[in-house]
Amino acid sequence: MSRKVRVAVVALVLGLASVSTAARADEPTLAEVEHDPSVKPPPASQSRLFLTGLIVTAGWYGGAVGTSYLWHNAPNASDLRIPVVGPYMAFGDVGCGNRERNCTTFFVVLRTGLTALSAVGQTGGVLAMVESLFLPTSSEADTARLRATTRDVSSLHAYPLVTEDGSLGLGLSGSF
Repeated sequence: MSRKVRVAVVALVLGLASVSTAARADEPTLAEVEHDPSVKPPPASQSRLFLTGLIVTAGWYGGAVGTSYLWHNAPNASDLRIPVVGPYMAFGDVGCGNRERNCTTFFVVLRTGLTALSAVGQTGGVLAMVESLFLPTSSEADTARLRATTRDVSSLHAYPLVTEDGSLGLGLSGSF
């Protein structure tokens, strides 16, 4: 066989091997998922969501402040030190500053990208805090009733274990 024919056969075999039909599984039905849309989250969810939004906002604000000190001579550095609206204000002047030495396009694009990430992160955290104020929750009676009707899904299984050197043991597995 000539070299071209061998290459063509190998390419054909590899091409056919890479084409496969995707395995398909049936989507779970609502009964399998055990989801009840009328059940509301417990009352503690509001404070947890608010705290999560606060932590996210503070984390991204810390990133913005770090960026402002990393490029302290940039024209928009002081804007980044203002929480939530600062990154949006910083988009007004994203070029090189008069006091910056060795300002390249790469660093301008990098700090603008970090500013955009900080803006999105801080805004998302604030929106999570606002959502927590309007989150409908269940009453304490509903929560107690739900706990009484929910089956316990935790399990613990023990099984014998034999190691390679012949030792015997006990293995445990479970879900909680």
